[in-house]
Amino acid sequence: MIFKASLDKVTLSLTVGITILFLVIGIGTIYLEQDEKSDVPIYVDAFLFLIYVLCYGLSPKSYEINEKSLIIKRPFKDVIIDRSQIASATAVESSALRWSVRTFGVGGLFGYFGKFWNKEFGDMTWYTSQRSHTVLITTNDQQKIILTPDEEVNFIKVVMNLNK
Repeated sequence: MIFKASLDKVTLSLTVGITILFLVIGIGTIYLEQDEKSDVPIYVDAFLFLIYVLCYGLSPKSYEINEKSLIIKRPFKDVIIDRSQIASATAVESSALRWSVRTFGVGGLFGYFGKFWNKEFGDMTWYTSQRSHTVLITTNDQQKIILTPDEEVNFIKVVMNLNK
């Protein structure tokens, strides 16, 4: 079964805003390059392009649950979690994650993904596209994974039914 991971208004606004900012910087460096004979503007454009492509490629687009695994679908490389390793799946209020600290990841461009930490849950890995519909997957080795399927209640039911 496939569950979509839609962007919410805040994430969509951040993505559009950052896209416009990167375009303005990119176009600005092209004009700057014409005035100065320097390679720096090319490196800036290449760096921004790389960041943009990596963020898109690592962002979650949907979640697939089958008999064997939970698959986090991403443009570059899917993340596969063996369903036998899932200890629990529970809904989490977004307010419980409000003061999370991003330790290594992305916070807004195409979603929120990477390594995060907060006082209540400790270290977590996020593969989210929005700030609501939050589901906490806990594995048998106590890893915590945060997902945001559009239909979180059905998602939890399917994950837990597969583990019986």
